[in-house]
Formats: sequence, structure tokens, C-alpha cells
Amino acid sequence: MEDIKVLVTGGFSVGKTQLIKTLTDDFISTEKPITDNNEILYKENTTVAMDYGKINIDGKTVHLFGTPGQERFRFMWEVLDKNKSAFILLVDSTDIKKIKEAETFLDYFSKDNVPFVIGCNKQDVEGALSVQEIKNLLKVDADYIPLVATDKNNSMLVLKLLMKKIENVLA
Repeated sequence: MEDIKVLVTGGFSVGKTQLIKTLTDDFISTEKPITDNNEILYKENTTVAMDYGKINIDGKTVHLFGTPGQERFRFMWEVLDKNKSAFILLVDSTDIKKIKEAETFLDYFSKDNVPFVIGCNKQDVEGALSVQEIKNLLKVDADYIPLVATDKNNSMLVLKLLMKKIENVLA
């Protein structure tokens, strides 16, 4: 059985932890209570080191590692980035500022030219930008996929598309 390492990355509160929870039964998180007064407006806890889950797909074990989204935990990006096979960049479809922040993650994680997809999360929220609008904002040539990270079937579509991209590179 082949092991695949996939990073799930993106800014604060875009749905990285939720995506990994939705996709895997074997889930570990390093969430801690938020102490930043601005961040607590979004949620109560935040990932401080990583999230982890694994799933078997087509005879391969996929290890999903979620990166922290805040700049102050950037040192973990370097640790998690080692030996990745691919990555999923999540953006919050409801927040233009967070969508534009995705460029930081793209610049950092795409430097080694591994396959990646962009998951346009929170498509179920009123006022969410369309996938095309997000593509126009980011101006990055990639596969943009509409996503609701709490929906297992939808989340699996994102991961399976990424797996096809990985297989094409390995072929």
C-alpha cells in the first residue's frame, strides 16, 4: 500500500480542521482556545500545530495534515511541508480579504510544483462568491472546486480530484 501526504492549508477559519474531520474517522487535532480578541469573533478554538487524519482510497493511505492558518504559527508550515505529495488550498468563499490572503499560502506551498486544488469552501453560506468570482480574484491556473467542508460526499470529490492529479504526476 502506498502512502500519500496531503497538506490542507489556507487562512484562519477557512475550514481546514472541518474538512479533515469530515473526511477521516482517525482524526487528531491540536486545537486550543483562542486568545486573540479579533479571532474569537469567528470561533472559539484554533489549530496551533496541526490537524491530522488518514483515509484509505483505492489501496492508498492518504495522510491529511492541516496547517495552522495564522502567521504566528508559520514555523509549523516548514515542518509540515516536508515530503508532501500534494496540497489542498481552502478559501472562505464568503470573505474577499481571506480569499486574497490565499496568495500567501499559494506562494509558500507551491514552490516545489506538487499537484494542488483550491477548495472554495462555505458555498452553502448566503452571499458566498461563486467559484468563477474566486478564480477571477486569485488569478491562479488551478482546479477550483465548490466545497462545503461539512458534506462528506462533496469533500471526497475534492480529495479524489487531487488524487487523480497525483496519479498523473506519478504515471
